[in-house]
Amino acid sequence: MKSLDDWLSYIEELHPKAWDLGLGRVNQVAEELGLKEHTALVFTVAGTNGKGSTCEFIEQFCLEVGYSVGKSTSPHILRFNERIQINGKAVSDQDIISAFETIETARGNVSLTYFEFSVLASVLIFARGNVDVWVLEVGLGGRLDAMNIFDRDVTVVTQIALDHQAWLGSTRELIALEKAAILRSNIPCIVADPDPPSSFKQYASRIGSQTYYIGDDFNYENNIIDIQGRVISEVPVSHLPKSSAVAALQAVSSLGIVISDSQIFDVISRTRLMGRLQWCDTTPRVLCDVAHNPAATIYLRDYVKNYLLSFESKPRVHALVGMYSDKEISKVIQLMSETVHQWYFTDMDDSRAANAEDLQSVLDDRSHVVTCDNIGSALREARKDLAIDDLIVVYGSFPVVAGVLGSLSKFHLEE
Repeated sequence: MKSLDDWLSYIEELHPKAWDLGLGRVNQVAEELGLKEHTALVFTVAGTNGKGSTCEFIEQFCLEVGYSVGKSTSPHILRFNERIQINGKAVSDQDIISAFETIETARGNVSLTYFEFSVLASVLIFARGNVDVWVLEVGLGGRLDAMNIFDRDVTVVTQIALDHQAWLGSTRELIALEKAAILRSNIPCIVADPDPPSSFKQYASRIGSQTYYIGDDFNYENNIIDIQGRVISEVPVSHLPKSSAVAALQAVSSLGIVISDSQIFDVISRTRLMGRLQWCDTTPRVLCDVAHNPAATIYLRDYVKNYLLSFESKPRVHALVGMYSDKEISKVIQLMSETVHQWYFTDMDDSRAANAEDLQSVLDDRSHVVTCDNIGSALREARKDLAIDDLIVVYGSFPVVAGVLGSLSKFHLEE
């Protein structure tokens, strides 16, 4: 195998199951590689929504005060390299290939999933780079996620909502317990959910976690941040969720890392993340967001409504949607229905994907619906006959956002 694509194809087929939760296999290989012993500060981030933006803010706060930072997130949007970043930049193909080669030798007869290979490669690259800080985003749940094998200095739990119920449980109470398993005794845990389930709070209390709750111990409202009594006023507008920004700030502050007001302002005003409220460089405008569950869709809907208020005219919203069949399709579509003028539902080239006909079936009124057999054609249809102030909103899954970004000739994270 010579190229990164060759390796990715190989590790995708290596294990008989795409998702096979458990710590035994990955822990064995991590120990063989010596990855459990390190001197880095480790932030482990779990949750349903807001993980990616919280990781981004933690990275940026740490970079701002002079730390070197490795960040491991998933899934990627355009390139696998997005998953493994050092100091805000994706690592090279060769770095990843070298890590894969080392893992392949070390694993022996131990079978690893695609995600487990990715996790080990991330940490191996961080260790080789001798970075000061590791930011590790949990992939699914927490208790049996590969990221949970590494000791951490701080845990962060973002919003807890219904998603992946087949794996994590059918209620928020059950899902919260899966995520709470990343907590450790006497280790700070930052909770960005304003209403965490009682099961989570009871677990945190029982194990003796040093828990900080948004709304009680820290907050960010009306452009004012309060971090355990430190009040910071006139905070600039955050492009990403405020809860992510303040949770990240509380996380780094809990380790005694001192960040000045001006540094906080700089980080909050500049931080962007691909696929999260991402404005593309097009006319009319295109907004991409990977929202794929009801809670995330509510945030996107409210963001779009607030954007529309800035116009005296009434721009039309055109929604381009592709989703996986195991998601709450009806709710995710219905939540946007009062805001959307025209729908473009698309098939996706993925065995888990719902087809466009299934997506449109949740609407009673289908007079403003176009169905397409691929993302590129859906984007072409959506861009026809638009008024200059109209807006295309792309949402529903990572693949549909990736497809649109890949189809556009130019895009950027808008200043």
